[in-house]
Amino acid sequence: MSEKRQIDSFTPEIVRITDKCNLPFNAGQEFSNFNSFLAYDVEDYFLNGDGVTYLIKNGDDVVAFYCISAGAIPYNYICENESQMWGISIVEIRMFAVDEHYQDVFFEYGGINIPIAAWCLKYIINSIQSFIGVKAIFLHSVPTAEKFYKTNGFQEMNCVMNPFHCIDEEFKPLWLPLQSISFGDGLENN
Repeated sequence: MSEKRQIDSFTPEIVRITDKCNLPFNAGQEFSNFNSFLAYDVEDYFLNGDGVTYLIKNGDDVVAFYCISAGAIPYNYICENESQMWGISIVEIRMFAVDEHYQDVFFEYGGINIPIAAWCLKYIINSIQSFIGVKAIFLHSVPTAEKFYKTNGFQEMNCVMNPFHCIDEEFKPLWLPLQSISFGDGLENN
């Protein structure tokens, strides 16, 4: 893990992209799928309806990117010993990565020092809440980011929830409830 650094100026600009772009971006050597996403997959995701991608820039630098899509998480609603399949409306964060030059980098925001990665995630969450009515935000976390997401409000899935399979089995499904959700027979999200 790199040493924490402080920057004086962070003036983020959010840019929606629908085509491949060759801007320099590197989330780290172990994240090749994130590193190649902007150059090879953005356009296909957009054209296939799999997600819309946004860049978070600081001047000419790509600080981070994220790709979101709409979906649902199936769950078993249990009432009087009967189970029915219901769904929770969600926005899925399909991809979220921070360039290694901005990882463990802090800046002063509202009088406190916060990590740029946390600011980016909060921006994504606030944007989702501002533009669409959903009950939760969902993602599959890489193992090294699980603690980060949990620190920022995400939690493990409720025992009756059945998130769709992820091709990368080591990724952990996490969710952030935005509304109170009843799973039946007194089961509620926390």
